[in-house]
Amino acid sequence: MYDVVVVGAGSAGAIVASRLSERPERRVLLLEAGPDHDAAHTPPSIAGPSFVHAMAEPGRLWDDLDAVRASGQAPRRYARGRGVGGSSAVNAMVALPGEPDDYDEWARNYQLTDWSWQHVAPWFQRVAVPRHRSASHGAVAAALVSVGGEAAELTRFTDGRRASVNDVYLEPARSRANLEVRGGSPVRRVVLEGTRAVGVELDDGTVIDAGAVVLCAGAIHSPRVLLRSGVDLAGVGEGLQDHPSFPVTIRLHEHLWLDHATPAVTALLRRTYRRPNDLQVLAMDDASPDMPGLGVLMVAAMKCTSRGVVTADTIDFRMLSSAA
Repeated sequence: MYDVVVVGAGSAGAIVASRLSERPERRVLLLEAGPDHDAAHTPPSIAGPSFVHAMAEPGRLWDDLDAVRASGQAPRRYARGRGVGGSSAVNAMVALPGEPDDYDEWARNYQLTDWSWQHVAPWFQRVAVPRHRSASHGAVAAALVSVGGEAAELTRFTDGRRASVNDVYLEPARSRANLEVRGGSPVRRVVLEGTRAVGVELDDGTVIDAGAVVLCAGAIHSPRVLLRSGVDLAGVGEGLQDHPSFPVTIRLHEHLWLDHATPAVTALLRRTYRRPNDLQVLAMDDASPDMPGLGVLMVAAMKCTSRGVVTADTIDFRMLSSAA
């Protein structure tokens, strides 16, 4: 029997398992539905600078997730990371501390005084990197870089290699004898004795006993595991949120085509919608590995109030349902 079973080796689960296994007397099992590998065996597309190429890596996205974005739209594929690292292994990657007022809002509204900007700013300063690193850009990214200053504030970005939580948090813990990482192990439900979690059941029927279960399967799969476990309480699956975005595809002159992946560059527009820095632009020089010559400017609203819902069968973000 394991002391703790952690479900999901993504952005939360990899960190939780790493921290829990710091106590050598505690036996920890980390379960991941997708493939497991150490940092040395990360596929080149996952480790490289382009998240477009990472998302194209076979088996690293969930194939059966369709979601409704806004009222009147048909369901279409919703990209979520699968495998160690979760969505952190396939998403765009920039170093963005966040807006000071967002931290202060947590302190004001939820009494999280240790999360005010005054408290967290020194930690960001300890890991500060230059706003803009020299890197190989394509035409779209270079154009965004050139319009900085009054138009936009460039955020920090990686310089050629992406690092997921698998690389940063889980890799240093893999050598611990008390931590086991098991890929290819999708969890169907949490096994309950009354209201106490005593283990998990995998999709193949295998039951794993545990002293405690920590569910870190993300905003979609965590509520679905709970619902399949009979935990159908008020609030489970509610409050789903994502920020709406709109891609502007750009056809490039042939002499601007790239034969290699490049890092994405992102900027926060100074001309905002409602709140400071609430519009973000992401510049990408390849829309898809299968469509050379197409770049993308992705514009996203970063502060939104619409809330959706996850059920056992549906995902509905209800974007644009709030006027705020």
